[in-house]
Amino acid sequence: MSEDVKKSQKQRGMKWYNFIVKIQLWLIIIAFFAYALLFLTGQMYDDAETAAKVYIIVPAMKTVDILYGIISFACAACAFVIRKQLLNYEKNSPRNYIIFSTCIILFPLFYDFAISICTNVSVFEIIGSDLLTLLIACILNLICNTIYFHKRRYMFGAAGIRYKE
Repeated sequence: MSEDVKKSQKQRGMKWYNFIVKIQLWLIIIAFFAYALLFLTGQMYDDAETAAKVYIIVPAMKTVDILYGIISFACAACAFVIRKQLLNYEKNSPRNYIIFSTCIILFPLFYDFAISICTNVSVFEIIGSDLLTLLIACILNLICNTIYFHKRRYMFGAAGIRYKE
């Protein structure tokens, strides 16, 4: 790492970046891997008996749960790839991270919409007040990370090469 990049990192501060690559993305990988296992096995319903009852009453939920489990595995893989991109200071890695983090905040809404479709229950009855909380979190996440990475855009060059404007 060049001296200029080290100085700029010290001046700008990299605590949030370090948290993202050293802690946050690993926790996201573990969480989505766990979600995938829970949804693929039906264990989010506490036990096999409850899962069987749910699947008998609403057969489409089994398909929804399997799809959600597969998508959860894909999210874990994406988090791993994005972590690697950020560690290598690749050009579009901040943008990829911002898009990914925004999507995973909204991810539970897709499951709620699927439940709504399968059960013919209003999506607003399922989501309740969570919708507003998720939207606020999504907007704050988007704004804060965009500002943070915009100030450090000179650090993320093409093909992992750090450059200075």
